[in-house]
Amino acid sequence: MKSPNLICFFAFLSFFATTVLAQRPEPTLKDVPYDEQNAAQVLDVYQAESETPVPAVVYIHGGGWRAGSKNAIPGFLAKLVNEGTYTVVSVEYRFTDVAVHPAQVNDCIRAIQFVRSKADEWNIDPLRIGVTGGSAGGHLSLWVALHDDMADLKSEDPVSRESSRVSCAVSFAGPTDWGLLNTIEHKHPAYRQLLGYEPGTPALEMDEGEKANVSPITHASADDPPVLLVHGDADSVVPLEHAEVLDEKLDATGGNSELYVVEGGEHNVVSAGGKELEEKVSSFFKEHLLKKAEKTVAIVVGPANHPPGTHEVAAGGRLMAWCLNHMENVPGFESQVFYEWSDDAFLQNASSIVFIGDQFPAERLGSADAAMDDLSGIVARGGGIVCVHYATGLAADDVLDSGDHPLLHWTGGYFAARCNHHQSKAAIFEATITPAAPASHPIRRGWDTFQVKDEPYTRIWFGKDGLADGAIALATAEYPPKDPKTEIVAWAIDRPDGGRGAGITMPHFYRNWEREELRRFILNSIVWSAGAEVPEDGVVTTLPDLMTFRPESLDPKPKKKIEKKK
Repeated sequence: MKSPNLICFFAFLSFFATTVLAQRPEPTLKDVPYDEQNAAQVLDVYQAESETPVPAVVYIHGGGWRAGSKNAIPGFLAKLVNEGTYTVVSVEYRFTDVAVHPAQVNDCIRAIQFVRSKADEWNIDPLRIGVTGGSAGGHLSLWVALHDDMADLKSEDPVSRESSRVSCAVSFAGPTDWGLLNTIEHKHPAYRQLLGYEPGTPALEMDEGEKANVSPITHASADDPPVLLVHGDADSVVPLEHAEVLDEKLDATGGNSELYVVEGGEHNVVSAGGKELEEKVSSFFKEHLLKKAEKTVAIVVGPANHPPGTHEVAAGGRLMAWCLNHMENVPGFESQVFYEWSDDAFLQNASSIVFIGDQFPAERLGSADAAMDDLSGIVARGGGIVCVHYATGLAADDVLDSGDHPLLHWTGGYFAARCNHHQSKAAIFEATITPAAPASHPIRRGWDTFQVKDEPYTRIWFGKDGLADGAIALATAEYPPKDPKTEIVAWAIDRPDGGRGAGITMPHFYRNWEREELRRFILNSIVWSAGAEVPEDGVVTTLPDLMTFRPESLDPKPKKKIEKKK
């Protein structure tokens, strides 16, 4: 959202002037290749002197995507290096006279992956990498920050397997939306040259798909990292509307965005912002790179094969991550979504791991053996495990004839899907979900009996002797409607290793994430599993529109009617 403070153009000295007096550091490492396709694919490293790993800020220079140089970092970044708080990496990339979009964004993504791969060698914290740049560099910074993770976990190249995620982004006067070329005059030829068009090509003759792909705004969603947009209201090269529309889009989708307008500032907005802008940027990096989360939650999304509107595991994973990152009464949490199992440091060191997918994802992912081995270590150190809906499920091939499986001990039970030793039940019905845990249990806080049409699984397998020591029923439902029995539909366990686990067999329908009682029930379970205190009123979140998280559908699509042959 827009900052209420507009910075007068003449009120302060030049931003660079306020920092240029600080000694400009020389690169610790110069012209380090991060790829081998082109001589331009090199970077410089300005290492901070620190005994412990520090955050990194990746700097992407401007110049209309066809000029400029990595060889000089801005004064405010030099100051961060001299203070020993950050390592700065300055990236060179291919210009448009060599290759057009997406070459530039691909280079920047590769550079971030390369930096992460060098984290140990360069004393960098791989979980705290930010990105910044001005003009063309601002555009590239935003594109990288807002795009989905580009890690290719199946690649034979170890760098390509690294995450391209960043923790935050600062853009100075960066273009965000090529769709604005249709309604606002953009005289600079670089907008068109980036896409391979001749200068002067009418905007309406440019391919709309290409314009959408090159625009950071296209890739904006609720699960994006925090973004600071710095823009001058007198910028004639990149009109202020570029920052305004992206800020509005991120605000509407539940993203974390701030627009900082420099009154009277032209395209070189850094020179107009003065000391106050320097402090603003420094404070932003401090908040999002120096401040470590107290608890981290990795949400692992597994394969799914259900109709649109049901399961929607990818959207459900993004929704849970957003909620955990925006809890109104539980500070200090950070959550990320993973679509494959990997050796990513965030995943491996998470306080708790949440699974969502069709049957327990650790047994379904391509790296199942590695996932199960890693999980054994995560559990041994006291990490939490939570399974949502069908992720509570195991098939006959997963379990021993006795029904034993690590998941039974990690969470206290599982949905036995087509198993030989036991048959759990799945049916959609109007369920009355009744708390079963003691009122004093943290997961019980802030919710009570509620009704929901869903598919809470029944006849859960808790072992041949029932619930194990340390395990409790969290909620029950009466099933079937005729001659009903009280069935456990959610459970939790305090494990002997000191860790915690839980299984909640809802929601089947994506729209049921709107139900505050169900959402709070699940979020309470995750917070508890991470070893954090659940507030007396339970976890409070204000959920944005469900479409924010990009489901295939909000509601189940009706089944196709099959016409009978006459």
